[in-house]
Amino acid sequence: LSVTGASTLTGDVTMSGALSVSQSSAVRLEVDSNGALALNSASSQDITLTSGNDITLTSGNDITLTSGANVSVASAASSTLALQQGSTDILSWDTSGATTLNSASGDLTLSTGGSAAVTVDSSGNLGIGTSAPAYKLDVAGTARVTLGVDLDSTLDVGGAATLSTTLAVT
Repeated sequence: LSVTGASTLTGDVTMSGALSVSQSSAVRLEVDSNGALALNSASSQDITLTSGNDITLTSGNDITLTSGANVSVASAASSTLALQQGSTDILSWDTSGATTLNSASGDLTLSTGGSAAVTVDSSGNLGIGTSAPAYKLDVAGTARVTLGVDLDSTLDVGGAATLSTTLAVT
């Protein structure tokens, strides 16, 4: 079937094999015989998908977004934007601008250079420099506090302590 010029098809159209739609000899839309869909734009043009309802991308494997510049995802100001795993929001931004990062199961870990730098475990313990925090704040390494520390309970020192200023006990 070859259609040239303005045309209207009404009703169902059944085809076998590949389908391609060309513009100025460049293929703009193609569905191959396996059902794979390709949308191609001119080199400097956007591809826009518009719907009054949801647009859903479903794949049995990965969905990859590749760009030579920024990749942007946006929602209306009155909507929450979320990345989900299953039905669980893993990363979301709500209408007030609050950001939530959620681990669907297990610990939440921020890594640098392949090593855990910060870990929040499932009981709410925060570890800096350790992937297994045993306390609400567990620092593996030297900690520096510049404006003061208020202690409302016991202070346990498990090693040498150095004070470089006055210690007041009241």
